[in-house]
Amino acid sequence: MASESGKDGTEGAEKPRAKADSGAAGTALRESAAKGSAKKGVAKKPSARKSASTEQAAAAGKTGGKRPPTTAPKAAAKKRTAAPRSSSKAATVPAEEESTEKKTTAARKKASSDTKTAAQSAVPGSGEATAEAPTDTRAKAAPKKAAKEPAATDKPGAAKGTARKQTAAPKAQKSTRRAPLPGPEIKRAPKKSIEKTTTHEKLETAEQKEVEDGRRPLDGIRVLDLSRLLPGPYASHILASFGADVIKVEKPGEGDYMREYLPQTQGFNATFLTINRGKRSISLDLRKPAGKEVFRALVERSDVVLDGFRPGVMDKLGLGYQALGEINPKIIYAALTGYGQTGPNAQQAGHDLNYLALSGMLDLLGDAQGVPLVPGIQIADVAAGALPTVIGILLALQHRNKTKAGQLVDISMFDSLLGLMPVQIANYTATKRRPKRGQERLFGRYACYNIYPVRNGRFMVVAALEPKFWAGLCKAIDREDLIQDQYVEGHAQDILIAELTRIFQKKQVDEWMEIFAEVDACVTEVREISRSVQDDHVAQRGLITPIRGKDGEVYEQLGVFPKLSDAPGYIAGDAPLRGQHTRQILRSLKYPAKQIDEMVAAKVVEESGSTGGKG
Repeated sequence: MASESGKDGTEGAEKPRAKADSGAAGTALRESAAKGSAKKGVAKKPSARKSASTEQAAAAGKTGGKRPPTTAPKAAAKKRTAAPRSSSKAATVPAEEESTEKKTTAARKKASSDTKTAAQSAVPGSGEATAEAPTDTRAKAAPKKAAKEPAATDKPGAAKGTARKQTAAPKAQKSTRRAPLPGPEIKRAPKKSIEKTTTHEKLETAEQKEVEDGRRPLDGIRVLDLSRLLPGPYASHILASFGADVIKVEKPGEGDYMREYLPQTQGFNATFLTINRGKRSISLDLRKPAGKEVFRALVERSDVVLDGFRPGVMDKLGLGYQALGEINPKIIYAALTGYGQTGPNAQQAGHDLNYLALSGMLDLLGDAQGVPLVPGIQIADVAAGALPTVIGILLALQHRNKTKAGQLVDISMFDSLLGLMPVQIANYTATKRRPKRGQERLFGRYACYNIYPVRNGRFMVVAALEPKFWAGLCKAIDREDLIQDQYVEGHAQDILIAELTRIFQKKQVDEWMEIFAEVDACVTEVREISRSVQDDHVAQRGLITPIRGKDGEVYEQLGVFPKLSDAPGYIAGDAPLRGQHTRQILRSLKYPAKQIDEMVAAKVVEESGSTGGKG
């Protein structure tokens, strides 16, 4: 549009110049020829000139004034053409050099004018300020006169407002989007907006469920929990969530020392608080005869004893399975240990990492060329300890319903770890081939079941084992040529893994999640726990549950699973102080208050108030 305005200014200058000096006709003809050649180079967009006039008329109509006259640019052009006539240099320059110089000047002015006014030509209403602006830099005064014309209209500020819009609009149109990396253009699925439930709304729902659902599956079942730390207490926590009355039997002066670990919340260690909610605590010295008497009285009225000591410890105290079975033939005695009640390793001490190492599981964790990795979770304690303990107790309770007899449940974390590797154990026993870390079908051997880094330093997981999932993945990344290579072997598979690594590194996790949102391909992001617990799915499933503490504050903890439709579990009550319920439990056993005081004084039992602290 700016080049069209410059052409109009040139035509207006040639006519008065011919009338004023006929003696300069030759020069005027040469100038006209030069201008005409420049005019041919810029007059290829008649629609732009038309839009400029249309925009100019529209702007004049908006301000209530007339279209600005063209006499001012013509007068300016007359002054501009007077200078060459009086210059001796203009008369002595050869026609060819003058024409060449003017062509070069016209081209430079055109490029400069196009750059300055490109943004203005795209803004509606900008024609009024630019339509009559000459390209020649010697006619700078002309646009000022044209711009001042609307000052006499009914709205003096209209022209200024238009000028502000002209300068502001290009800034608003700037894009901050990052330039895409080379590669196939992939369409994104639209984001879904899910309404999140507030903490207090979830709390009200949980509390209402507790009132309305009535009896739970294990209501009426009493468990005496002698275990400490994680595996045993987590098992009894699951039982308590479904109705069992769990009594922690703790050693006076010591108890479950996980209470003191960091981090602390509500006066307890965070994990202790989570896995001991709703339980009661009696602090009882089982080494003293009076303490043993109290424990036997509890066994007579209980259903399950959960022992977390090494094999033989309770037998030495006279409180093993055989002795307690004589007191209560229906008692279920669950003994949770590292290596079981029998075998050469039965008395060996150990922790989670030891059991993983000896079971062979640790050797399978990590890269093919690296060292085994220390897992970030307690696999043996939870998956091979707590959960099998719950399964064993429930099976024994079901058996008791049929036979009216209790039994010993021997849970070994080492045994259970082998049970967590059915594929690997079965393959080895059938072929006698040792599985190799990072080179098995489900351990990094194939591109269709692997982990890939992405652009922002995080990771994506591909688990497209079935051909239909692999095909969906290849189509989503616009690489259908890879569908046939899913299970190629050797170096070809290494190339395929490298190609998927290159593709996934082009985008960030959020971009990939949008792409695969509607694709059934088993592709997911690798989340941190901080993001996982805030997921809408977790909230709707009630896996993170709001709890009201003793101080009235609401905080969140791990919820209850599995989900039962007719008798769901729920969390009730606070985690206990050591010996917090000692007197209450002794009273339920018909011990008189005086005898209880004597046992407290003799340190047979301990109350939380007598510990001088939080217990």
